[in-house]
Amino acid sequence: MRSAGGLGVLLSFLLAFTSTSRASAPNREPLWQAKKLGHITVKGVSTSGHSAARLVISNKTGEDISVDVNGSYLQPRGSRVQPLGIGLMHAGSSDTEISVRSGSSASTGVLTVCMDQSVSSPNSCTAFELAEEEAPGQTGQILKMWKDQPTIDQQSIQTAVWSGHANDAWTEGLPGNTKKVGVLQGEVLVLREGGELLRGSAADGLTQIASGIVDFFLDRSGLHALRRTRADDGQRAHDRGFCIARYDLGHGGRWSEEQAVYPAERVLWASSEGALVADANHLYLFAGPFDWRVLGSPRDQVTPTDEGALIMGESKNGETALTRIVREDDQLRVDELSASAKLSTIAQAPDAIYALSDKGSLLRLSRQGERLATKSPAVDCRSIVSARTFVAIRTGKGVVLEGSYRDPISIPAPPDGGELLADRGRGELYAFATPALHRWDSKRSSWEKVHLRRKPDGSSHPASVSSPAATTPGSVTAPAPAPAEAAPAAGPDSDAGSPLRVKIRLRDPAAVSPPAAPAAKADSGAGSEPDSPFRFWVRIRFRDPASRE
Repeated sequence: MRSAGGLGVLLSFLLAFTSTSRASAPNREPLWQAKKLGHITVKGVSTSGHSAARLVISNKTGEDISVDVNGSYLQPRGSRVQPLGIGLMHAGSSDTEISVRSGSSASTGVLTVCMDQSVSSPNSCTAFELAEEEAPGQTGQILKMWKDQPTIDQQSIQTAVWSGHANDAWTEGLPGNTKKVGVLQGEVLVLREGGELLRGSAADGLTQIASGIVDFFLDRSGLHALRRTRADDGQRAHDRGFCIARYDLGHGGRWSEEQAVYPAERVLWASSEGALVADANHLYLFAGPFDWRVLGSPRDQVTPTDEGALIMGESKNGETALTRIVREDDQLRVDELSASAKLSTIAQAPDAIYALSDKGSLLRLSRQGERLATKSPAVDCRSIVSARTFVAIRTGKGVVLEGSYRDPISIPAPPDGGELLADRGRGELYAFATPALHRWDSKRSSWEKVHLRRKPDGSSHPASVSSPAATTPGSVTAPAPAPAEAAPAAGPDSDAGSPLRVKIRLRDPAAVSPPAAPAAKADSGAGSEPDSPFRFWVRIRFRDPASRE
């Protein structure tokens, strides 16, 4: 009897527990799902057309509940107005959950987007009810992306919802996986950890221009990227698996390969004549397909100069080894120098070489490495950056600008302890601390944020970015070859012995139209082309380099 009674008590307890569990709601669930399961009721009203609303959520369960408003949507009752997709509760915040005590109600404002632009916008008198489903299709995906990346501005999200493409949304700031940032002529270059190279400005936004990039160097006129070569590049005898490729910012963004190099981790300087690259063991100078040498250690510092580059090597016995790379008649000359001081950092300005000693004091050196008088006894120096007409010295109190100024200028430290960098094309000073980039505004005497728009992380890139084969440096050097044409018959002017002949036909731009299938026609003479308004020949002769005197 005791056993049967005990079993009955146990069964009664289990039934009561099961019944209570069925009436209880999960601790966290999507807003639309909580309403569908009867855990809550929701009232909604527009507070700013299609861009904002207020929700009143009532908890009908016997437990406290937390609901996530992101991805649900409000649909109008009776009137034909825009349904509202719910994104965030606060601009810039990914916190989209609200807790409601058992048996009570809670109210919250939400940021919303119009889901149907073909109907009118709602007002405060529009009656809404919460749909018992997630926002459908791309709208739901875009709202989720907004929560994941809340820095995307609301208007950009709205544009993406209307177009049905997450690609049309833009966020602001540098990517979270930014590896390196550079600025040239006002254009911002960003290298991501995955090897994607982005280019842009405050007006145009950041877009990808290449992939497979390991590092890059900026001179005054362009970008030199260290990249892995494609598999089919290995057909060349001098291919080493890596190359330096130049990206010309000023001529439509064209790539051209400059120098094949051995596998490396950094490019510290580059020009059309050669490049300095470093791996884990050495610093190398490459100056042609078969000309390379070891110049130092990967710990050596390199600063660009007007005539080439300056390398700071190890310090021994109170002196620091300096190596100067000079461009001369399309070749590179290497000069060995030394400075009578133990240096930690160098940078070059037009008037002198600026250096930091190992004790943090500022030194000025001549181009031959001799010590010069400093304009100010700057101390507690941390780093130094070279711009076109000055150097920026980071100190424990801020930044000192020295060079072409009559007297040194002290400015505040950049926001968030940002790393200094210079636009050597325009002579402007920047600082970045992901995700923000700031520019020093000398007129306002303040650091001004550079507002950079970019595609959200994880979204595909615009259709204007070509396939990897087309965007890979070195692969966009020439258009696809046209169909071969018969060369004119040899004659007195034909120079038949020339090793290479290129025919260029110029047409009137007004006459350009989609090509049509050519009609058969009789030959009107060797080399004659009656349909071409202009024609001329370019003859290129190649001489054996060994034959040059």
